[in-house]
Amino acid sequence: IKPDYMTIATANPTTWSFYQKLGFRFFCCLFLIYILPFPLDSIPFINEITGLSEKMGQWYGAIFEGYTALWHAIIPWFAKHVLHLDKPITIFSNGSGDTTYDYVLLLFFILLAFLGSIVWTVLDRKRPSYNQAHYWLRAALRYYLAGMMFVYGIIKIYHLQMPFPYLSQLVQPFGDKSPMGLAWSFIGYSKGYSAFSGIAELIGGILLLFRRTTLVGAITVAIVMLNVAMLNYFYDVPVKLFSSMLVIMSVFLIIPDFKRLGNLFFFNKPVTATTFPSMISSRKFR
Repeated sequence: IKPDYMTIATANPTTWSFYQKLGFRFFCCLFLIYILPFPLDSIPFINEITGLSEKMGQWYGAIFEGYTALWHAIIPWFAKHVLHLDKPITIFSNGSGDTTYDYVLLLFFILLAFLGSIVWTVLDRKRPSYNQAHYWLRAALRYYLAGMMFVYGIIKIYHLQMPFPYLSQLVQPFGDKSPMGLAWSFIGYSKGYSAFSGIAELIGGILLLFRRTTLVGAITVAIVMLNVAMLNYFYDVPVKLFSSMLVIMSVFLIIPDFKRLGNLFFFNKPVTATTFPSMISSRKFR
């Protein structure tokens, strides 16, 4: 039976509470702002495609250059005139994802999402639910998280992110190591452990690609990335903001099943089966 919008509507709550709608509007704005320019930066074989024409490559690159230049202009101004920071922002995102620029950028994203959700609420306050928008937001987050898990998982499997310690690191006194240097040496020393953590990330990413395995994939990514985030926080690895956002996104994917998980693991109650509707009626197009 081909799904249609009538069957899809009955598979989800027809009316959301005010707080559900408000929360969805905020996180929808925040996540979409945060993951941009995804999916334009994740098109398969894009380097080969743009390599066919120099002008095409320039046009494609100009999109990202313009997007980056926009935030490089807004965020220093926001930090100086709104936050009144003592020193101007001159260092932007680089190998570290936790520069002052990154913290101010995330704050600006949150404020922008907050304002966007208020405007959205005023203009669309009579809508009973956001089942279709929720479906597509989940799809975007699933593929975004899966892409990140593929990247980090593969470089860990091939021992590229945290390589075996160099000779200079091996002869360095233990007490002279930075917390991050210690963590890098600890993980880099063992190819097996590096591959194990990469495989866990890769499995979570693969599971997120399919609607029927999204829940177990989101749980896997949440557990794996929570461990990564704690490593970043407690060993001062400068990827704290990004890893935290990946945890939040994975938890967002789990939220619709919180009640079912609670009944299964804590309250000893029956768990009802869930449905996996698609917003695309055509099987071929889907």
